[in-house]
Amino acid sequence: MLSAPRLSNRGVANLLFGSYLLALYRLGEGEYENPEDPFPRGRIPFLTIHQAKGLEFPVVVLGNPRKKTDRPPRIEELMRPLLDREGEPLHRMAEFDAMRLFYVALSRAKNLLVIAYPRGQGQVSQSALPPFA
Repeated sequence: MLSAPRLSNRGVANLLFGSYLLALYRLGEGEYENPEDPFPRGRIPFLTIHQAKGLEFPVVVLGNPRKKTDRPPRIEELMRPLLDREGEPLHRMAEFDAMRLFYVALSRAKNLLVIAYPRGQGQVSQSALPPFA
């Protein structure tokens, strides 16, 4: 039964999530992955770009083509002065990382690639798209 207190304290979301987890538990679903069959027939794999590296799929959906490239990772800013080697320019490192990430994402599809372009209230402005998108 839905009530005002349950709606105001994320109770519905917690109830639905708890019910979902209970259903998975009762069905015997777990985190076990069979190395011989990592994608069981009849299932849709949801992977991060990093998990998909080296794999190909008939259809790939890229849910969010946006990646911030305004500054390098904080660890790079801290470690770069301590390293005695040349590399990518620090001010362009985030841009190069995004390019490598999208290359992996966009090269996984065998037959069809779908790139989502969410628009509307609450979405990031188009200026947040990387310059190569």
